[in-house]
Amino acid sequence: MKRYDLNDRVLCKHGSYYYEAKITEIAEEDGETVYVVHYQGWHKRYDERIAQSETTDKFLPFTEENIARCKKEIQEAASSSKNKRKKTKESNEDDKLIDMPTCLLQILVDDSDIMTRQRMVSRLPARHTVDSIINDDIITCTQHLIGFLEKNYAKYYSIENDYENTTPEYQKTAWASTS
Repeated sequence: MKRYDLNDRVLCKHGSYYYEAKITEIAEEDGETVYVVHYQGWHKRYDERIAQSETTDKFLPFTEENIARCKKEIQEAASSSKNKRKKTKESNEDDKLIDMPTCLLQILVDDSDIMTRQRMVSRLPARHTVDSIINDDIITCTQHLIGFLEKNYAKYYSIENDYENTTPEYQKTAWASTS
């Protein structure tokens, strides 16, 4: 393995690409040489500590050929990401506007105004949820139905009432079948 000196310039791998870097410090940790690498033009918070055993994977010699190759890779990656962004913008143009009823549109505009201009926000969770409103409605309808049935039970469910309103022929056959 090649050993590097202080202030040596190398191409160091950060993420997927190699960038120009300089060895700013050399230290010994646990019997192994560790290089502190500073990327040229970057803030010092991006400085990395790279062990001697990792240098074969992380370092490339600082030659004109390697520099040109690395810059070309970075430019290709940047141009491909720009192409991707353009495609997403084009796909957004395909979005269609929907026709919305004016009453619903007015409600949305009013709500937007209340939240943005007046800086008022709805209280969460809501006091009356959709679930509680539906349950209350079910209970009310059930109570009305029970009240209606209690008042009109004799009128609608009386056997005698049904028998009295039938024809005389039916009454004769009904009496004959019961005796």
